[in-house]
Amino acid sequence: MVWPIVQQGMNERFAGASAGTAFGAGSYFADDAGKVDQYVIRDETYNAAKALHQRLYSDSSRHPGNVFYVFVVRVTLGHSVKHAERGDQCFNPNSQMRNGGGYVTWRELANIPNHDTPYNSLFAAAGAGITRFRYNEYVVFHSDQTYPEYVLAYHRR
Repeated sequence: MVWPIVQQGMNERFAGASAGTAFGAGSYFADDAGKVDQYVIRDETYNAAKALHQRLYSDSSRHPGNVFYVFVVRVTLGHSVKHAERGDQCFNPNSQMRNGGGYVTWRELANIPNHDTPYNSLFAAAGAGITRFRYNEYVVFHSDQTYPEYVLAYHRR
């Protein structure tokens, strides 16, 4: 999934494809690499047929084996709603949808109180709410709020 993001940017329509949608069907971001590392997939060996490998690993740079990739993304959060304070009320009730497992998820945020304008992003603070998350998470529901600037390759120790 790395190469399509390099070519075309983020796409919230794939929300939950591999990890679920705890805070709605959007693109998820974190300010701590430890959170991001929970979702990466190991790239074990070089494959000449992969466009990403053709671009990253030329004759002078060998594939290091067992590498992981993350993106550094610029995200415009705008006016954020805090999930811990508003819970499910932070979503537009008309944007509910059922995923393949029958669970309800959302695609749009509620309006800012006393305005006709919806919130721009959702903020789930670390240590807040019932579940006491370890990391801050930020969710946007429109890919035009994102700009993947760098792709980083790393090894785990």
